[in-house]
Amino acid sequence: MGDETKAPLVVAAVDFSEVSPEVVRRAAALAGTRGALHVVHAVRSGPTPSTALALTELVKDLGRPVVASVLVGLPAAEIVAYAERERASLLVVGTHGRTGFTHLLLGSVAERVARTAPCPVLTVPAGRAVTPPAGAGQTLGPLRRCIVCAKAAEDLVCEPCRARIRGEAVRQQMAERATGTGPH
Repeated sequence: MGDETKAPLVVAAVDFSEVSPEVVRRAAALAGTRGALHVVHAVRSGPTPSTALALTELVKDLGRPVVASVLVGLPAAEIVAYAERERASLLVVGTHGRTGFTHLLLGSVAERVARTAPCPVLTVPAGRAVTPPAGAGQTLGPLRRCIVCAKAAEDLVCEPCRARIRGEAVRQQMAERATGTGPH
């Protein structure tokens, strides 16, 4: 009976968003020199030649063997099934940081993967630093861009846009109540 431990298999699930290169870098680092690295991209319907090309481009400079696969079906389900089938030690996925209504509307593949995966899941948050507005000083730290107006903001949706969205929702509710068309 040997004391050998099985080399880890790390699966990086990418969607070609801005966080995908970081997902692949972290997965490669976690796989180390002994572990296997698989990079997958899931599409709902048949992949196009550009999908395979983009996946190849994403992994070409890693300097190590990589298994790259395009999965077809519901992304979260396909990623989890792949991890089960391949007996992954770890899944690495990117997250877009959506919350509230946007999260409810768009859902989260990363969240579904984390809830149903057969192994631990590392989520890598998206976020690009932007130049702080003039006079902001050094106290704000890295900023993001508001997904509504694209202005520099500390949160996913800046405060002026958040206030406008809330105001629109209140106006809609008042209009529905006035006309009797709202939920009963």
